[in-house]
Amino acid sequence: MGEEQVKRDAELAEEARLAQAEVKKEPRTDAERLKFAEERKEQGNALFKQEHHTECMTRYVQALGYLGEMYSAEGETKVKKDEISFSCYLNIAAAATKTGYHQKAVENCNKALEIKKDSAKAYFRKGQALSAKQDYEDARAALKKALEIAPGDKAIERELVALQKKVDQHKQKEKKMYANMFS
Repeated sequence: MGEEQVKRDAELAEEARLAQAEVKKEPRTDAERLKFAEERKEQGNALFKQEHHTECMTRYVQALGYLGEMYSAEGETKVKKDEISFSCYLNIAAAATKTGYHQKAVENCNKALEIKKDSAKAYFRKGQALSAKQDYEDARAALKKALEIAPGDKAIERELVALQKKVDQHKQKEKKMYANMFS
């Protein structure tokens, strides 16, 4: 064997190693997809804590993408898939609200509610997003539903008080505007 053959064998071995590494990057089974989704969700959580809201949303969307590629979800696998999906939707909603994407927050809360219909947290975040969109009537309905599910929750009660203040301010603004129009 000449030097060229040894060099060529080394190149082929490196190419095979890289190809094998590439195969390992993409999940091939539902169990691997769950694992990858959980990892992306955890990365998103870490980014959220660091207030990198746009980047964390990307990780949550990636996690949901892996879950969407699952072939069958039954039994414990379905429970785990739903748990991760629910968490990702709520976390996207929280990050979207912080970045001003209020409609995206509402949509993700609705997706979370498709998984868990009685989630006070999902209704609470939906109410926050709707309030930020100045959709006060729907915000009040969402927050009241959250309070119905979690009676006495102080955060929900505070949000309802804050919402009422926004509504009152909005009415005062409108009153002034109309008074100026007709005077």
